[in-house]
Amino acid sequence: MKKDEFQKHPQFGLVSKELLLILVKNGSQIITSVISLIELLSFKTTKQEITTLEHELTHIAKLEMIEVSLEITKEAASIRREYGFRLPDSIQLATAIKAKASIFITNDQRLKQFKSLKVLLISDIALGE
Repeated sequence: MKKDEFQKHPQFGLVSKELLLILVKNGSQIITSVISLIELLSFKTTKQEITTLEHELTHIAKLEMIEVSLEITKEAASIRREYGFRLPDSIQLATAIKAKASIFITNDQRLKQFKSLKVLLISDIALGE
């Protein structure tokens, strides 16, 4: 993984970057779970690139990275039981619920099934839907 891949998905990277810039410019609070950092730091790449990726994520203006609490753990387990989502996805959704997020942005089509939050797909934004 090259360092610019964090923001540069071949199909949706530019849209993701622009969306993030709009959210920051509008002063929107951006919430994520520490799971995002775990996933990012798990890529097979050089230590220098990992350090750069960590810095890029942790220095996004208005980004709050929330630790997995007992309350989030229980909510994530409930989501996983009901929907069968992967554990990281369930933790992310539970984090968003506990943080009272108004929207959940992803590019995982399966998460559109989730009914407790409005789920917006990056692909829909890219396609203007």
